Amino acid sequence: MTAGRTSAILERFPNHLGATDPGKRMRAVVDALAAELDVLGRQVGDVRRARRLGEAPTMLDLLRVAALHRVGEASLAPAATRVAHLASLAGDELDLDALSNATGIARDDLADADPDALAAALAVATSFEGRLDRARAVVAGVVGAHARGNATVDALLRATSAYVGLPLTSVWHSEDRWWHVGRCRDVTGPQLPGVEPIEDVVALEENPFQPGDVAPARRRHGDRFVILRGGLEPVDVTVHVHGVGDRTVAPMVVDLDSGRGVAFTRPVPDGHELAFESSGRVTLAGSDVTGGAFGFEGGVFASSAELHPRDFVFDDAAAPGERERAATFAVTQPLADAFQTGAAFPHAGATVRPLRMSLGQSRWAFFVRVAHYAADVASEALPTTLAGRFDGSVFANAFGGLEPSAEVGFSWEEREPFALRVLLPRRMSDADDDDGARLREPLRVLLDRHRAAGVRVIVEYADERWSLGSGVLRDADASDPIGTVVAGTTLWSDGTPQPENV
Repeated sequence: MTAGRTSAILERFPNHLGATDPGKRMRAVVDALAAELDVLGRQVGDVRRARRLGEAPTMLDLLRVAALHRVGEASLAPAATRVAHLASLAGDELDLDALSNATGIARDDLADADPDALAAALAVATSFEGRLDRARAVVAGVVGAHARGNATVDALLRATSAYVGLPLTSVWHSEDRWWHVGRCRDVTGPQLPGVEPIEDVVALEENPFQPGDVAPARRRHGDRFVILRGGLEPVDVTVHVHGVGDRTVAPMVVDLDSGRGVAFTRPVPDGHELAFESSGRVTLAGSDVTGGAFGFEGGVFASSAELHPRDFVFDDAAAPGERERAATFAVTQPLADAFQTGAAFPHAGATVRPLRMSLGQSRWAFFVRVAHYAADVASEALPTTLAGRFDGSVFANAFGGLEPSAEVGFSWEEREPFALRVLLPRRMSDADDDDGARLREPLRVLLDRHRAAGVRVIVEYADERWSLGSGVLRDADASDPIGTVVAGTTLWSDGTPQPENV
């Protein structure tokens, strides 16, 4: 190498100097100087390689390149955790099920592979060069996500897939735009000729559902109360009525603003809970009593002494553009004559339309079936809901109505503002611990740099198994992810521990 470099240098001198002539002292001088140039040239090449993302020879060099984009060593942790888990599975006796979960390669493909070729591919994937390749892909993916723009669905999906080693191939959006699903393939596992990992998905849900509630509070017959609720949209609510003493007889809860209410025709024992569920089912202490309940809709009058802009009015008093405030006669369901004394309760068990809680301030009222002394109503006709019945009514107002008639509360599911949920393939949970400290929680922290300010990020593992309240029905030939990863339809295996909070 030095002789060639010496000749190249000497040939640059003018010909009349005869610098290339054999035996000249100039060659010896240039030989001595050119020896260092080989070392310097090699060092310059090493520096250039160390500054190139795809060629950085050491982890330290890669981290220095990544630091130019403020990508630190913590960004490599999720991918490193997955490679470490893959390395723990390598050995003489391979667990093909666990290996399939770790790599995304179908178990049958792993079983059909040549054992020696599979062992060699595993050794390459878990070697230093394999780990370095995964780290390079993470840095490139995270920088690419930043380049496309932060605080977007696309950036979050691309960043998530980069951190865990699942490069995206396409992105699907649901019609209502709540769900966004990235299709991807795993690159963490061994590279086997002619074998492709199965297609995975990484899902993102905007404004995921969260539970909301108003704790049960003691209410007297005729109480009117206000509920203030935030959120994104009106929601169907479950109404909880807890029996108090022997005074919770035929309870009724009314939404004064919409003119809708639900009622039960029997007493609620002390300490028992009557629930008008958001599904339309009605339960008493856990038992189905839908047949003894009904709902109604029509004009209701809150108070003649406390007027409100949303109060119902008679038809001729409704101003133009306010026809929705015009009162109508109440219509009951599922029985059309539920307010009549001879109504056929219990009915066939059709569901009761649930009440709906609006955004902002909503007004409610609570009643029980109250009997009156005859002298109190001698000059007026009694509605059937106020007529005294033996063992079927109470004298709630006989002594000023000081005692509560029930405890009334509400619960519902609503979309959480300023939040998003990321779902990873469930098979990846094998590399994590029960608290998510190895993979799920580090990923959540990393995604903070890709989200919009003030938005809460939740990271969970997807579950294709069907769960009450979240599972959906879908066509057998449906190709979208709704009903597979987003909301499972797969039946649980026999003996599988069931979730405690669904």
